[in-house]
Amino acid sequence: MDSAFYRFAILRYGKGLKTMSEPEILPPSPFAPVPLDPRERSGCRKAALGGCAFLFLLFIVASIVFVSRASDLLRWGLGLTEQQLAGRIAPDVPAEDRARLHAAFESARATLGTRNDPAALSAFQTKLFELQKKKLLGREDVAGLAAALEGMAGTAGTAGNAGATETQPTASTSELAAEP
Repeated sequence: MDSAFYRFAILRYGKGLKTMSEPEILPPSPFAPVPLDPRERSGCRKAALGGCAFLFLLFIVASIVFVSRASDLLRWGLGLTEQQLAGRIAPDVPAEDRARLHAAFESARATLGTRNDPAALSAFQTKLFELQKKKLLGREDVAGLAAALEGMAGTAGTAGNAGATETQPTASTSELAAEP
């Protein structure tokens, strides 16, 4: 066995050369791990499971609180929106339009829990998104926002708002019949 091939194999692979008849011992497969003794296990799985259960429980509690306090959160958001918009109203907007907008915000906050009109809320949101592009709000913007808020609160068309919008007078049937 002192052939040139054998000497080459020893130089190349070391002296642990095996013949074909000797079985090779393979390392254990990492995909089929041997279960550990219960005393050797770390508590990672239990801690991770406990942490996930705690986070899930916290999410459930937060969801319940959010649903039960949704109207309070919306009132708070309307207050912040009013403060931000009040700083963006142009100086040439009359005080009566500013007062109408403030009254519309107040009535919308007051009726949030009792009156829910999704169409009016959507119209208010659309108006807000339109106004986000503008730096200063003009008289038409303030009037449109107040009208959207009044629609959300259900106070549109009340006597307090009659002077805020201009309407064209209409002729009655008796006046039309009297004209030649």
